[in-house]
Amino acid sequence: MRRRRNHLLVAATALLALAGALASPAWAQESDIPGVEITPSKFMHDLEGRDFALKIMVVNHDPVAHAMDLYITGLGHDLDGSPRFIDPAKERNAISLPVPQLVLGPGGRQELVLRGSIPAGRRSLYAAVVAEFQPPGEEATQLQVRSRVAGMFLLRGPKPWIKKVDVEDVGLLPAEEGVTVYAALENTGNVHVSPHGRVRIYKDDVLLDTVPLPGQIVIPGFARRLVGAWVPPRNLDGPVRLETDIFGPEGHGSATIYFANGDAVIPSAEITNLYAHSEDGHTEVVTLVTNTGETPLDLDLGIKASEEGAVVRTERTVADLQPGESREVIWTPELDDGLYLIKARATVDGKVLDESVTGVEVTSAFNWLLVIAILSLLANAYLLERLRRSRKARRSMVAVAEDAVSERLAA
Repeated sequence: MRRRRNHLLVAATALLALAGALASPAWAQESDIPGVEITPSKFMHDLEGRDFALKIMVVNHDPVAHAMDLYITGLGHDLDGSPRFIDPAKERNAISLPVPQLVLGPGGRQELVLRGSIPAGRRSLYAAVVAEFQPPGEEATQLQVRSRVAGMFLLRGPKPWIKKVDVEDVGLLPAEEGVTVYAALENTGNVHVSPHGRVRIYKDDVLLDTVPLPGQIVIPGFARRLVGAWVPPRNLDGPVRLETDIFGPEGHGSATIYFANGDAVIPSAEITNLYAHSEDGHTEVVTLVTNTGETPLDLDLGIKASEEGAVVRTERTVADLQPGESREVIWTPELDDGLYLIKARATVDGKVLDESVTGVEVTSAFNWLLVIAILSLLANAYLLERLRRSRKARRSMVAVAEDAVSERLAA
């Protein structure tokens, strides 16, 4: 069984390059990637049917040979659009790999055909094939420092599609010059979409500016910020109203931001770690959240476990955090056997500050239904054997009696 990698793996430069590709509006393919490369790094296609066969090429650009593990993960993204490879996830059952391991010499390349099908009840599939390998010159240690690269698949199946987004939050983020205006959208449909929008900024009902929000890809079940740049007027003071219009699909949101002497009051927090583990049916989710801003926060941390898109367990914690302070939250939900998506979201007064996801597989130490079934079969087999022996004994007694009668008649 493949070892868990959630908290023991250090990603290499090539994976960061993939993150840049996912974050860009066009999800452009990266080139000149050192080390190992999977090409195409992104496969986005609308399928005519539910079945598919995808060709990828695994290339070793290093001057040394690489032995690598290949596996399938689920695919999501964070608020900034950086990819999140969710492992374990049910998507691993939707795509079959021709080989689980691969060895490539210097300059070597290998074409692989990945076959699969969009699962029943879904209209799309979002997954990744990951190649994990040891960096040159690195020795295997208990920390398991490994590098990985990935090819991402965004596949929409036959229509009908549901294209829908909810505007979760509208606000401002710090920037090197001015501020970043954003609208955080959650895709509540069943296929990926590429919405765009605009933010109209008012002070005392006077329009100060209109900031365009370029289009970005949003995967179903995940949230992402559309962002634009704005330089506020000097000495801006008091409340400023933001009105957001989203198109393709449509949505609307608004917020009020307070300025003091030209500076916006902007809360900031980060989920610095999210880890889920299950053993013998006992599940533990560990979340670490940090106040990364300059003001105290009354932070709301929500965690939920979902199976096949349906939320089955939730947890909510309110933490009073000073600037720079962190809080660890441990949640032990009671979950049946299965594969779950764990999502944590940090908010303040409804403003989405950060979001993180991971996966967990729950397997009980004993499957009591299976044990009962086996015991029932054994019991039935024992009773049948007793019945067979009883019938055999009766037949023997009848035969003896018949022999005795025959002997008397003969006499």
